[in-house]
Amino acid sequence: MIKIQSLLFSNFYLKILSVIIAILLWFFVIGESKNEMGLDASLEFKGIPQDVTIVNDIPSAVHVRLKGSSTLLRPLTEKKPLFNIDLSHVKMGENVILLEKKDLKNIPLGIEVIDISPVAITVVLDKLVEKRLPVLVKTKGTLPRGYQLAETKIIPSTVLAKGTQSYLRELDNIFTNPVNLSAIKGQVTKEVTLAFDPKRIKFIDPLTVKVFISISEERTQRSIKGIRINFINKPPTINRISYSNYFVDLLVNSPQNMLVDEIRHGTKVVVDLASLATIPQENTATLPIRIDLPKGAKLIWADPPQVEVVFNRIVKQGKK
Repeated sequence: MIKIQSLLFSNFYLKILSVIIAILLWFFVIGESKNEMGLDASLEFKGIPQDVTIVNDIPSAVHVRLKGSSTLLRPLTEKKPLFNIDLSHVKMGENVILLEKKDLKNIPLGIEVIDISPVAITVVLDKLVEKRLPVLVKTKGTLPRGYQLAETKIIPSTVLAKGTQSYLRELDNIFTNPVNLSAIKGQVTKEVTLAFDPKRIKFIDPLTVKVFISISEERTQRSIKGIRINFINKPPTINRISYSNYFVDLLVNSPQNMLVDEIRHGTKVVVDLASLATIPQENTATLPIRIDLPKGAKLIWADPPQVEVVFNRIVKQGKK
């Protein structure tokens, strides 16, 4: 008992002075003129199950109007109030949440909440599920004239996505971010990120894929008529010679940008007569036509593919 009295009365006058100062401060705050102030209160959600997510756009803040003394209002410009909203008992789909004064945190005693705008927000919840999706390449830009997209290959060809049930149910594939075709020549391999809505897809593995792209020239068939045949290496033992054909017609597969005249002037058509020297006594032979086309052009067929040759051999006169 003596100990308790000692505690109560030790520094008695100092304690009385502290009480008086606290009372004076209280009356100062209470007696101070009331002011109003508008602030944006952020939204904080709690109680959302692990396999559930919010899928709609929600305001980042709600405007609140407060009334109180300047002394109490001033700190709120730094430590702003926030709404702490419990979603543990709401249903899947659309929910209208009333914003009540009791949910507004960081408001000191002596401050009155006089307005909340808007008074309610809509929260749409959906379950999260997993689904494996094929990856498709999205392109932009145009290829130069005469070129085509020859091949695309994606590694890996599928990814695992975790997202909202309603969204993934209707999603059959996922696209990459656009690949600019106008900046590609020949073959290239690029690492490209996937394009997706982060509100609908919360997780994706992997986030990037390797895209192999091959660009090639567009090709077409061209008919080249009447290219002259060059007969070369005529043996000195051959006297007179005649040919079944002096010209050849060609069907060629070539790049679309390659002109017919370019093919004609760049093509060499040759029949080599050297083998006639090895033929015994016959005076006829069938020789193949050798055709050399410009780079990039490929022969489909030649008409004729070979030439009939009629010749006379020089006969040396023997001594009598």
